[in-house]
Amino acid sequence: MSAPFSGKAVVIDRSSGPPGSGSLIEQMNQARVVRCDEAAWRFLGLSLAGYNVLVSLMLAAIALWGAWSTRAQGSSSVSQ
Repeated sequence: MSAPFSGKAVVIDRSSGPPGSGSLIEQMNQARVVRCDEAAWRFLGLSLAGYNVLVSLMLAAIALWGAWSTRAQGSSSVSQ
């Protein structure tokens, strides 16, 4: 069982870290933030996500067309 809370605050000395580490907060403030609501780059006005949608829709249409034409050919050969 853990000891009850003693009520004393723990103070962490951040001035004595590894050499060259600097303050963690300073490093975090200097880090480049990558936004996820903006496209990193666009080509012809579309982001990579936009091209992903277009290619996925084309592949789905080709797959549906292939399935429909195979089914239509299969049903016509059975009836003859």
